Amino acid sequence: MGRREIKLSKNQLKDFYEKQKLSIRKLAKTYACGATTIQRKLHKYNIQVRPSMSMRFAIPKDRIRFLYEKQRKSSTQIAKIYSCSSTTILNRLREYRIKTKDISEAHIKYPKKDFSRNLIEKAYLIGFRLGDLHVRRYEKNGKIISVQCASTHPEQISLIYNLFKKYAYVRISPPKKKRIIRIECALNPSFNFLLNKEDRIESWILSNDKLFFAFLAGYIDAEGDIGVYSKNAASLRVGTYDKNILSQIQNKLMDRGISSTLNLDRPKGSKVNLPIEERYINKDYKTSDDFWRLAVYKKKDLLKLFNRITPYFRHPRMKRGLLKAKQNIYWRNQKFGNLRMG
Repeated sequence: MGRREIKLSKNQLKDFYEKQKLSIRKLAKTYACGATTIQRKLHKYNIQVRPSMSMRFAIPKDRIRFLYEKQRKSSTQIAKIYSCSSTTILNRLREYRIKTKDISEAHIKYPKKDFSRNLIEKAYLIGFRLGDLHVRRYEKNGKIISVQCASTHPEQISLIYNLFKKYAYVRISPPKKKRIIRIECALNPSFNFLLNKEDRIESWILSNDKLFFAFLAGYIDAEGDIGVYSKNAASLRVGTYDKNILSQIQNKLMDRGISSTLNLDRPKGSKVNLPIEERYINKDYKTSDDFWRLAVYKKKDLLKLFNRITPYFRHPRMKRGLLKAKQNIYWRNQKFGNLRMG
């Protein structure tokens, strides 16, 4: 997320800072921002900063350059060494004309590898991202891509860890209140393709069957389910707010001879009965928009879909559900005959 831009003109700032002699701290409090934000404005408008205790704090130029440029320590880390604030260190860097790192560079602590360029993997990751990942830049024009997720399901966290561990350091925060586990990693710019969050499937994915089913596996791993449900019958279901994506999936499946249904599952504002393990997160959870569900119920359609999508599933829960669904179809065929399998 980029920095919040405050509305403070040069004339206003000169009046407050030079004429009324308001301090940087006072201005920061008035505009509900950090002192560094005010300092950036002063620097932008070429307004001379008044001497202060932080500005007079003595740190040798050679020493701060060594720590900041050679050892690549952040302003916060250097501040801890000298028992001062990070703002003081930033002041020193500007005073010594040492180019400051942007936020993206500051996050380069662990090595990051380029994406493999494998289109199957790319399609899967896009599908999974659209379903269950929060992706953004660390700052508006930065380089580093932040990928985050929070879940009460350890298997989901483990899957995300395995997706990105070969590319960057992945941090998992142990569950605290509400049993929520948080996972995040910082990826290099080769993962820019994950930034897009639109209710549509890109044409290069739709134009290739392998890429489409890899995408669909990622989307279902994130938001879907496979198993044996009502009337003791197997089904595959995926429910999201992304009506257009689900419509594109339905059309593509139809082109491949696989029938499915797409229905409005819950209108906007509907109260949702969360699973038992999630009810304490928000007892009064309501849908923020119309919630749609795509489902495949018929045995022949399920088997056709399983044959195409099975190689791309990565979620253990989906693989278990797939096995149960196949066993259910086999059992029903044994008991009732191969009805509607032609």
